[in-house]
Amino acid sequence: MDKKLSDRDVLLVKEKDSNELKVVTGQNKDGTPKTASPQETDNPDFLKIDKNGNVLENFFANFMRQAKDPTQFEFFKMPALIVEQGGVKDLQAAAENPEKPENKATLDMHRVEPEAF
Repeated sequence: MDKKLSDRDVLLVKEKDSNELKVVTGQNKDGTPKTASPQETDNPDFLKIDKNGNVLENFFANFMRQAKDPTQFEFFKMPALIVEQGGVKDLQAAAENPEKPENKATLDMHRVEPEAF
């Protein structure tokens, strides 16, 4: 396993009215997340978060200041290596039926609460 990849997570986002998970690649001028499909293998634009860094805190601080309706989105994180191996499919399946206890547990395991930052 590539040590560099094992120390990084990829930020995922799901709009509340959709079950589709997308990878965050940045931020639009209006404060909403700029996204890409997780199937775009090894996309250099994916927002990859160094587990040892403070990038996530900075991103959410800026996002919360600029977003008009941050409750419109749900955020998740997943190790970059798993995303690049197609692991978003399991999280996507869980998002399609979040009421099932095992799906809720999967979503909660990867969920990121912006308010915590």
